[in-house]
Amino acid sequence: MRKGLGMEDADGKQTLSREEFAFVLFEWLALRLTEEKIQWTASLCQITTWTPELRRKFREELIAIQTWMLVDMLQPMLPDKDELLSIVDAVHSQVYEHLAQPVNVDYRTWGASLTKKWDEYNAAMACKHQQGPLWELAKKIDANLFGECRRDFQAQSAMMTYIGVTMKNLGKTLMKYEVR
Repeated sequence: MRKGLGMEDADGKQTLSREEFAFVLFEWLALRLTEEKIQWTASLCQITTWTPELRRKFREELIAIQTWMLVDMLQPMLPDKDELLSIVDAVHSQVYEHLAQPVNVDYRTWGASLTKKWDEYNAAMACKHQQGPLWELAKKIDANLFGECRRDFQAQSAMMTYIGVTMKNLGKTLMKYEVR
């Protein structure tokens, strides 16, 4: 947390304005989307073939999954839909401008493609599987990357673990803040 943002309350939470909170969320995303972190995440998820095309797809998928997690976890924290949309729009605008690196794609089209991926993630999470809903989500991400789900149990488990741990850590991060 940068000094000067918000004020700490009796519970130890930082109270931030919408703009400050959107900035903190953008920073959270940006730290996970550095070139070094993308390569580390690919290795963690057992992606061994690293072509420029796969790197681009993986970066896009990381942006989509992490923004999906962010919106999913913000909904209970920000029950006021206008407040939620205001913060999410501010974050997405910064992601588009500074992280997404789309080529010949305007903001509206990029946002629509992101929403489409989120719908796919939600559908995958609604599926029943003995390994749990993250299994279907990991399969969907694998299919988005490779055209079909083609990796083995270990690779799928690694992706599931990455998603689960990231969601848990994001939840802990969000608990540190309150929006005024």
